[in-house]
Amino acid sequence: MLDFPTLSSLHVDLSNENLMSDAGTLVKTAPTTVGFPLAAVEAKLREELLGVAQSAADMHSITLPSDPVAQGAAAIQLDSLAVVDVLLSVEEIVGCTLKDHIVKAGGYSSINSAIEHLTPRIKSAWDKHAAKGSKK
Repeated sequence: MLDFPTLSSLHVDLSNENLMSDAGTLVKTAPTTVGFPLAAVEAKLREELLGVAQSAADMHSITLPSDPVAQGAAAIQLDSLAVVDVLLSVEEIVGCTLKDHIVKAGGYSSINSAIEHLTPRIKSAWDKHAAKGSKK
């Protein structure tokens, strides 16, 4: 005779994040929270800001480096109004409206400086939006 281990299953109650075993034992779990999408935000900022930088470089007959690391550090003036437009593409990722005051008046001197300035401000706006959603 073969000896098979007893298998039990868990039933998930998504309404209050509980697990119920077949034996009827309630197992509490921590609610799952989705964290700030940092990597996606930074990638989108870098992609969009590179387009802004390339446009600025073309207007001033400057050639940007081909290396992505060097592109981020390249000294190129990024217009604040163009950067405000970049926020629109990031809104799709964070799921909330980003106000234009997040962008530094006068713009930025490189892609990296823009990302370093914008990212914590976008996260702050996301945190406020997430906190409002949890109060409902």
